[in-house]
Amino acid sequence: MRKAILVLFIGIIVFSAPNSIKTAYNISDINQHPDFSLEISEFTQNSILLEWNTGEENELTGFEIERLIDDGNYESIGFVPAFGSGADHSYRFVDTTPIAGNLQYRILKLGGTENNYINQATIFSFKPEVSFLGAKVALDKKAVVVDFELNKPTVLGIRLLSIAYKEIAAATKTFSSGENTYEFKDCTPGNLPAGACFLEFVFDGKRKLQEIIL
Repeated sequence: MRKAILVLFIGIIVFSAPNSIKTAYNISDINQHPDFSLEISEFTQNSILLEWNTGEENELTGFEIERLIDDGNYESIGFVPAFGSGADHSYRFVDTTPIAGNLQYRILKLGGTENNYINQATIFSFKPEVSFLGAKVALDKKAVVVDFELNKPTVLGIRLLSIAYKEIAAATKTFSSGENTYEFKDCTPGNLPAGACFLEFVFDGKRKLQEIIL
């Protein structure tokens, strides 16, 4: 049976903030598609906005938005229908699932006699704000069990510290969005110090420190 542990939030120490991303492309900058302009910017702290304009449209049906993934291939992340005729149309697409790190997009123009890729060749670093949605800790006979929730996939470091801030156990791994559980399997009631300890979470240049009463 697990023994409940009192958890007190100490606060967050911020070491760095998300970078603001704003890269603009003029029509003259894209020689292979002079009828196209693209602007990419940070929409919120956790999403990317793609905006583009077209010149003359002739039988266009839409645009497929693709994002480069780790294995070097592109994955489709959305579709935007086109007006299909006329000129000077504006479009927007919000990538609500960007992955922290280097991002690169390309857009496939669909319709007409052939499909053409419009490439956004510049690679930029995206560091989204991670929301740590809370944690609870329990101690059973075999482990210290940490349950916590994240708003997005995150590389998270977890450290169990003594009252003197000496490291007792630590782990770093990528956790998924939503509810997660991690067990410090070597931490049992017999080898943990009595009284107060600290649990430290490290993510995206931030540290969240919690006091726990064993």
